[in-house]
Amino acid sequence: MTTSQSPDRHDRHEVGTPPPRRPRIRFSGRVAAGYVLAVAGTAAIALAAPAIRERVDPVATGFGFLVLVVACVGLGGLGPGIVASVLGFAVFNFFFLPPFETFVIDKSHDVIVLFVFLGLSVLISVLVARADARAKAAEARAEEWRRQQDLSRVLVEPHPGPRPYEGVMRVVVATFGFLDGALYVQEGPDRGLVEQATVGG
Repeated sequence: MTTSQSPDRHDRHEVGTPPPRRPRIRFSGRVAAGYVLAVAGTAAIALAAPAIRERVDPVATGFGFLVLVVACVGLGGLGPGIVASVLGFAVFNFFFLPPFETFVIDKSHDVIVLFVFLGLSVLISVLVARADARAKAAEARAEEWRRQQDLSRVLVEPHPGPRPYEGVMRVVVATFGFLDGALYVQEGPDRGLVEQATVGG
């Protein structure tokens, strides 16, 4: 039984042995959107600062930045969350803590508020990213279990007809992520291989 990974390559692999995979750097649209949200959201809060900073308590402003951090992590993962945390830390200090539009902090309790915000935002980024990763891993395990159940079922069911192995091969190819495959059977010790089923390709 043989399988191949793509139509352009005719390398054969034994079933049960995944095809070689090249390492890839994944940068999905969701991750890019997360970074865009981190930058754009922080910029929007900075632009609104002159109109709201005199009427809003710094602690309330810090919670607004935390909401942005959670949104960025939920959309794009840990990287956008960390970017939103660092940008929020700088903008919070520069625009919302007196004296305004400087990185000087006038009151000691504002220093505590600022660094508590940074610590919370980074911690929230890590926790939300881990929870999302665990959820995705659980989904992947559930999908793998479903495919194993399908493979077990099709292997024990009878397949009458002139091509009884085609159904089995289709499930095998789908389970191991190949695009095509072929099954060969040696009918005797002194005889060659005889093709029994071909799927895809």
